[in-house]
Amino acid sequence: MATHTHSVSLVLFVLSSALAAGANDEAALHAFKVAAISGRNGDPLASWNSSLSGYCSWEGVRCRGRGRHQRVVALSLPSYQLTGVLSPAIGNLTSLRTLNLSKNSFSGDIPASLGRLHHLHVLDLSRNSFSGEVPTNLTSCINLTILNLNFNQLHGCVSSEIGDKLAGLRFLGLAKNNLTGTIPASLGNLSSLIILQLGFNQLEGIIPPIFGVMRGIQFLDLAFNNLSGEPLLSLYNLTSLRELELQGNMLQGSIPADIGSRFPSMQVIGFFSNQFTGPIPASFFNLTALQLIDLSENRFSGRVQRTVGRLHALRHLELSRNTLEADDREGWEFITSLSNCSQLEHLGLYRNAAFTGQLPSTISNLSTNLQFLRFDATGISGRIPTEYGEGSSISTIGDVYSLGILLLEMFTGLNPTNDMFRGSMDLHKFSADALSNRIWEIADTSMWLHTDTRDSTTRSRMEKCLVSVISLGISCSDKQPKERKSIQDAAVEMHAIRDSYIKFARSPVVDYGDIETAMSCVTG
Repeated sequence: MATHTHSVSLVLFVLSSALAAGANDEAALHAFKVAAISGRNGDPLASWNSSLSGYCSWEGVRCRGRGRHQRVVALSLPSYQLTGVLSPAIGNLTSLRTLNLSKNSFSGDIPASLGRLHHLHVLDLSRNSFSGEVPTNLTSCINLTILNLNFNQLHGCVSSEIGDKLAGLRFLGLAKNNLTGTIPASLGNLSSLIILQLGFNQLEGIIPPIFGVMRGIQFLDLAFNNLSGEPLLSLYNLTSLRELELQGNMLQGSIPADIGSRFPSMQVIGFFSNQFTGPIPASFFNLTALQLIDLSENRFSGRVQRTVGRLHALRHLELSRNTLEADDREGWEFITSLSNCSQLEHLGLYRNAAFTGQLPSTISNLSTNLQFLRFDATGISGRIPTEYGEGSSISTIGDVYSLGILLLEMFTGLNPTNDMFRGSMDLHKFSADALSNRIWEIADTSMWLHTDTRDSTTRSRMEKCLVSVISLGISCSDKQPKERKSIQDAAVEMHAIRDSYIKFARSPVVDYGDIETAMSCVTG
């Protein structure tokens, strides 16, 4: 009899605990709603009220269990225009497996109470405005497979405990924050990791050598930090890599001669704006899956091998601002070979001091998809402002005029001494007259090709950049010195135009800030 009584008591205790837990879930959701302010017209959480159907029917909420014993296992409200703060009461949803609040406008700290969510598998708080440090007790969520905090305003260091305790992580996103310090070597212990994003922070030091043992990793983004030193050869042993982004650091050294046998699945290589030296190995172009290559703003030298034509999937090739060579017919043969790259959209060869002579006529055979072609134009020189001929002394205002005319020459392909410029019509007026609604009519076709084949969004972005640079050329080349921009303002505006173009021209093949896209790319 005593045993039976004990069993009944135990069942009643379990039932009462479950009921209490359910009540806690509802209270936690109410607290979440109060703290999360809607930015929409109308309340996106209008269904979140006490109703006969219960909180498990609320928008974005998913439960498991039956009847009054249901528990919240998922809270998913991406892109709901929510602001405010994330209530610490969220830590009371102790059965939660998925928390996705990405692409909102939450601010304030990430609550430490999230560390109580021991069943959590997916935590996606990306693309918000969270500040403060990454809570150290998130490492208590030992079942996490996806931790995405990209695109926030977090500061502090990357905790070494992430690599020590979250052994099941497959996706770690900390990019686009304000993180400092070094990259902890312990991240190399994450043997299940497929995607690692640490780009656009202020991390320093070297790339940990232990990264070379992460044999399952496919996407590695360390771009735009303050990393230095030479990437160890072990990094080039990660044969599963599909995307390697190291741009915008202070890395040095050369590319291994046998790189072509190391990355059979590589699609994106971003090395631009570093201090890499040496030739581009011939084997580089054995990486036939490559779609995007950006090696610009380094110190690469030697010739570009004609084997680049093997890259039939290539969409973007940027080699500007190096010391690459091409001074005879054989040196320019790589241009001819690029006609095999039928998907090519972007080709940048600008400012390679050792590029001389004329481009081969076969450049006209390049892909009909090509939307941007930039190379060093020959015969271009700065033009002298009229005030110099009237006795004015040489000044930076005169230099601004020369800059403006040079920009108009480069982007229209017309010389100011062209026979078409007579009387009151000159390059400045010709460009100004076309600026409002005829911009494509004056654009140099050797730089902006086949725009009619592009989608409306891409064409609009291209047009915006083109209008900006032509406008700058016009404002700098005004005949009245006092109407011209200052050299400082002109420099700032040129950088802004460049950055605006880079945002869409150098965008990666996939936006890995989006979990669904990233994971389907990995598993598919």
